[in-house]
Amino acid sequence: MKRAVAREEETRFRDRFASTLVIAAAIIAAVRLARDENISRSSPRVFSVVSDSIALARTILHLDRRAEEDRVYAEQKEKTLADYKAQLGKPFEHDGGSATCLRGRRR
Repeated sequence: MKRAVAREEETRFRDRFASTLVIAAAIIAAVRLARDENISRSSPRVFSVVSDSIALARTILHLDRRAEEDRVYAEQKEKTLADYKAQLGKPFEHDGGSATCLRGRRR
């Protein structure tokens, strides 16, 4: 059940990403081609602008995802640092058995 839900969420995320990519690429291509007078027939320039727009949209969307991953990573590291700072200056907590064992060896 959990796998099915996870797979469905992954599919939904992938579909949402693809839709966002298409919209972003279309906007970028429209802005770049707005100055051209005749874009009704296919030309190498139109294909080039569209492929560049798709690449740029992918880069932008991946940067957004990477920024979110970096934010989560930084939060985890800040929590770890706060834990270390809380432990700073406190004696090492142990069960005491190893300390007794070590004292016996020193004699």
